[in-house]
Amino acid sequence: MAAVAGIGVDLVEIARLRRLLEGPGGDGLRERLFTPAERAEAGGQADPAPHLAVRFAAKEAYGKALGCGISPPVSWSEIGVVQDAAGKPALELTGATARHFAAAGGGRLLVSLGRGRDYALALVVLER
Repeated sequence: MAAVAGIGVDLVEIARLRRLLEGPGGDGLRERLFTPAERAEAGGQADPAPHLAVRFAAKEAYGKALGCGISPPVSWSEIGVVQDAAGKPALELTGATARHFAAAGGGRLLVSLGRGRDYALALVVLER
């Protein structure tokens, strides 16, 4: 039977992320924080900031659920938020981040995302 091994939650102010992404160094920040697929998907949005803010919140929540935060060997751009055909979100880990997760005991990651006009929210539960 699976047990909860970690819970992470994060709240992101959409306007603040928008300012960072539109300011000096914003393009480099996008590359550092988001996967190519996330950047491409956001590029198709009329306003990419809410789309990216909820993904940023999910990555932060992942780090909190693991208890290690986002620092090497965990990489922002190796944590991708994906959705199944029904729109259910999940985290897709690649590279050193995936290896770190496996070495830490792996498990199942449950993800819930939400956003309003001003804020994006993510909750990640780690089951082992």
